[in-house]
Amino acid sequence: MFKKEPHIKALSNLKNSERKKLLQTFQKQTNNEEYSFRTSTIKQTNFNGQKSVGTVYTDENNTPILFKEKHKEQLFPTVYSCWEYPALLPIVLTHGFVIEEHLFNGANLMISGSIPPFDPRCKIGTLCGIASKQAPETVLAIGIVELDLPSFDKVIGETGVAVKIIHHFNDGLSKVFKMKLEPPFVLSTQSKDNNISSKQIESSEQIKAVEKEQEDVKEASVDVEEIAEVLDHFTVSDVDYFITRALYYTLTQDKGLELPISASNFISNHIMRNLPPIDHNEVNVKKTSWKKSAKFLKHFEKEGFLKLKGKGDDLTIVGKNTDKDELKNFVPYKLGCSKSATESRESTTSKEKTSGMMYSLTLYKPFNLAKDLLKEVNLASHTYYTSQDIRSAVSQYISVKNLADTKDKGKVIMDDLLFDMVNKKKKVLNASRIIARGEILHPLLTNNFTEFYQIFKSDDTLLFKAPMKGSLPHIKIITEMKIGRKVITRVSNFEVFQVDPESLAADLRKICSGSTTISESQTFKCAEVQVQGPHGQSIIDHLNKLAMSSNAPSLTKDQAKKRELKRLVQRKAEAKRPATASPLYMPVTKALRYLRAAEVGRPQSQQTINLTTLVVGERGTAPLSGSVTFPKPLRYIKIAAFTNDESKLEELREKYPNHLIGGADLVAQIKSGEISVDFDKAFATPDIVPALQSQVARILGPRGVLPSVKKGTVSDDISSLLQESLGSMPFRQRGNSISIGVGKCYFTDREILQNIISARAAFKTAVDNQKSKKPNILSKTTLSSTHGPGIVIDFA
Repeated sequence: MFKKEPHIKALSNLKNSERKKLLQTFQKQTNNEEYSFRTSTIKQTNFNGQKSVGTVYTDENNTPILFKEKHKEQLFPTVYSCWEYPALLPIVLTHGFVIEEHLFNGANLMISGSIPPFDPRCKIGTLCGIASKQAPETVLAIGIVELDLPSFDKVIGETGVAVKIIHHFNDGLSKVFKMKLEPPFVLSTQSKDNNISSKQIESSEQIKAVEKEQEDVKEASVDVEEIAEVLDHFTVSDVDYFITRALYYTLTQDKGLELPISASNFISNHIMRNLPPIDHNEVNVKKTSWKKSAKFLKHFEKEGFLKLKGKGDDLTIVGKNTDKDELKNFVPYKLGCSKSATESRESTTSKEKTSGMMYSLTLYKPFNLAKDLLKEVNLASHTYYTSQDIRSAVSQYISVKNLADTKDKGKVIMDDLLFDMVNKKKKVLNASRIIARGEILHPLLTNNFTEFYQIFKSDDTLLFKAPMKGSLPHIKIITEMKIGRKVITRVSNFEVFQVDPESLAADLRKICSGSTTISESQTFKCAEVQVQGPHGQSIIDHLNKLAMSSNAPSLTKDQAKKRELKRLVQRKAEAKRPATASPLYMPVTKALRYLRAAEVGRPQSQQTINLTTLVVGERGTAPLSGSVTFPKPLRYIKIAAFTNDESKLEELREKYPNHLIGGADLVAQIKSGEISVDFDKAFATPDIVPALQSQVARILGPRGVLPSVKKGTVSDDISSLLQESLGSMPFRQRGNSISIGVGKCYFTDREILQNIISARAAFKTAVDNQKSKKPNILSKTTLSSTHGPGIVIDFA
């Protein structure tokens, strides 16, 4: 169901009644009355996949727990729900290889791949979980039983689909919610040939490590560090306890404390730094019962621990009393630093920093001719290799086939296989078969291998379950200047390294002392964090402390201003090229024939000829705008003209016989309702405006046709106003182009050409009226119809 990432909408909380109804429905469907939601808040959202539409339910941590298809009542649990409640569904066992190589790649579970005996509940149509025999309680896939499994005592030689897979670990549903939860048991089913690095950890070693950690946890005594690591949310009394312990530690163990010291310095550089390993967002002075640092310090002054000086919130610690019984009996604990404290205190050596970094490995998988080469040297053709492995394989092939040049050992005489692999994408006739050894590897990798990458965490564990296709991604740090000389720094493409956008934004807000925003990057279609100011180097340092080495090819820094300037120069050069150089160029008359042909059979209302002109300009220049007076208007507009001047009335009635022209008599007819308000625009001279406002304002105003000076529909020269209005069409630059209709398909070529000439004159007038030192430049112009193509024309 989720072979690809579905599109999801924003999450919304379920009502308490709906939450109870959902729980009861699921308990009834699974016959499990003991099941309950882990969190009191349940959220829901709709998803839209390739072949299905439905609803997903999550807990308050946005972990998907249930989902269902639209118009169906069946609820499906996720693997994350099964990890919390292992007895939720009957489990069908299979081999780890089947899960990783087949089920995770979209296949169903066949009866021959399952392991009997089967749970008696696994009847046709029931929900079941699928687990590996190495971890029989860890469900890695959810499906519907297709066969009567309890009737099978053996599966060898049997055929058919045993379980139809609906959802599995790390499918599109897990990816769209950016799940970082790992199964309680990690599979390691790759054969010896499939190992991509000697640093991969075998499953048995992982199990031993987990068991050892569990034993250590059981044997360890409960102390303040352990409490800090176990609790997720703290009460006020818990926070008071931690802050008080930090004060005791500061007064007894902190050798860097020098009195007198200001209150703010004492809190930030001593109290907060001397907390146990704990999140400083959860434990700080603001979360205590004292709320303010001044109240906190005055409380311990009354208790006899401190001696203060100052008034209000401006306090200074001038003395301390180490003779208190609490301080004499105080037992030190292990310190821990939050990210903010780690950033300001260099407590590790440079050797530890470099050894604790993430690192990457570039891998290659063969296809086509490369498989033939690997078979010649007895290597598997379905696994991953490093470039060094491939270099060794090529050297072995050259040695086996005796292809080394006898005259020059540094050169190779390629046989047919090597020649085809090296020259696969070259169309060179009679290419030489002699090539230097050092020049073989690059074209051979490019033409015959698919590139993959794998990232290892600082503890040498894999970041991805399987190598990812493509080249190694780069974190983009872009510093650019916005309008008004405002400098910002944008960070994107970091989610592939499992860096949370909200956590990164919170860290950068503290490090850079500036506001941060989270948006979507248009380049990478992923989350992007933006911070005010030029903080490129600070962000690089912070990422280094998150175990991402800036020396590795996983991080780049780019100056968007230089790129934008380069693109602007290219666009200006392209704007100066003649239109006739474009392969899409046509004369206007020929272009109109093609456009009219594309509109055959369409309604006349949809047969519009549009003119689009690209505009090249500097950042910050005002967009072009204005109006065009067409000799042949695109649509008929009915107007009304009001004036008390008899000479103007005669002139307008003679010139515009199909429009409403009149004075006080026309106003009276509109007021009485004899004439309906069916005109599109209204114009008037100043002498009749008072009569319009007093008599028909309530009629014309709501329809938006009441003449007014503000709208520009009142003028003494009403004749010119009408002439401009009947053929005038406004235009405005949107983005990097201006688009305007210049005619209908039933217009003659002459009429459309005259309208194009008028549009060109209006565009150039708008450019000339700009008050900028670097005005905009009109670039390529295309002529198109509503349903037709865009054809380049000469607009110079």
